[in-house]
Amino acid sequence: MKPKATIQVAVPTPAVGSVELRNPHPLIRAALADKSQVPQEYGRLQFRWRGHVDIRVTQPLVRRALKILDTVFKSLEKLGTTVHIATRERSGYERSRRCTFATDQREQVQITIKEKTTQRSNPAWTEEKRYSVAKHIYDPTGRLTFMLDEDRYGWASKSGRTWTDSRGHLIEEYLDEIVSAITQAFVDKRPSVDV
Repeated sequence: MKPKATIQVAVPTPAVGSVELRNPHPLIRAALADKSQVPQEYGRLQFRWRGHVDIRVTQPLVRRALKILDTVFKSLEKLGTTVHIATRERSGYERSRRCTFATDQREQVQITIKEKTTQRSNPAWTEEKRYSVAKHIYDPTGRLTFMLDEDRYGWASKSGRTWTDSRGHLIEEYLDEIVSAITQAFVDKRPSVDV
């Protein structure tokens, strides 16, 4: 009897440092220039806290996330859409977090890229050290998610959509679909006119 053959499907990921950004969009260029000053939370760099594009990823995926946004921003601008960074209007806490928006001058769609991380207990944490040692350690997964209107309108939003890296597929394969979804979201957000 022959042994069963196993098939392993590798998730294609760009090699670290292999992502090249040529003539980046001004928002991407600013984020790259300030990369060393970006604070971390939950194991991810939080670019939005420094007033840059909203990516929340670990260090190895920064260039990949910025390249994805660079491609989307340039495609949107070819269609007459503008991209900008703004604060949210809800509360003082939320105003400290800047968001990335695409706008057609009438409606806007929030754009976010997040890396999934896993949480585990920190063995060095004790009740006595609760103020000096983090209770959890966050490990990167290398999986990115591209989100539309994730924070702004919640999960009930008509325009809220996500694309996530999965086995054998990266979100880079869906950039045309993402750009189309953003432009469709502008239309979906407009109030319907009854005639």
